[in-house]
Order: sequence, then C-alpha cells, then structure tokens
Amino acid sequence: MAELKPNSSAVLVEIDKNTMQIRRRIRVADQLGCVAASERTFIAGNWDSRRLYEFDLAVAQPVRIVRNPTRTRYQDKKLVDLYLVPEDGPSRVFHFRMGETLAAL
Repeated sequence: MAELKPNSSAVLVEIDKNTMQIRRRIRVADQLGCVAASERTFIAGNWDSRRLYEFDLAVAQPVRIVRNPTRTRYQDKKLVDLYLVPEDGPSRVFHFRMGETLAAL
C-alpha cells in the first residue's frame, strides 16, 4: 500500500497465500510502487525507480538501497535467476544483476 505521489511512504504487506492472513507489514519511508520477488529476496522500486530497495525475506528492513544506474523507470519488473528484468516485453534486455553488486549490464 502506497500513497500515489513521489516522496511519500509505503507499507509492504506479506500475505499467506493459503489463509489470506497478513504475515507481516514492512513500513518504508519512501513510495514503493513496483516489486519483483524470488524465493529469498525481493526488490522494490520507489517513484520512477530512481532508488531500488533489496529485501531479504527473513528480515523486515532493506538489506540495501541503491541508486538506479540507468535511465529506465520501471513500473513492472520481475526477477529471473539473479537478474532484474522489465516486464514490458521480451525485446527488452536484462538491466541489473542482483547479488553482491548492482550494476547495469
């Protein structure tokens, strides 16, 4: 849940898919509008994806926050292996490799 404006805040909500009960809430002092998840981690982008937040699913605070090194303004994205990929079509290339470093490919 996020305010629909830049420089605001968000609450990320984890919901149990079987019971539909809220498992936890993660409050973030930034507007996070797009999220990509894997089994262990998820990446959230703020307004225009100028900053990317990397979370470990085992902890409630971001593992790290990094500046987006490209001009790409993600609205939807997904994680494929360790790569952050735009959702807007197969013609787009992989932009980031998540892990020890975050860098444009």
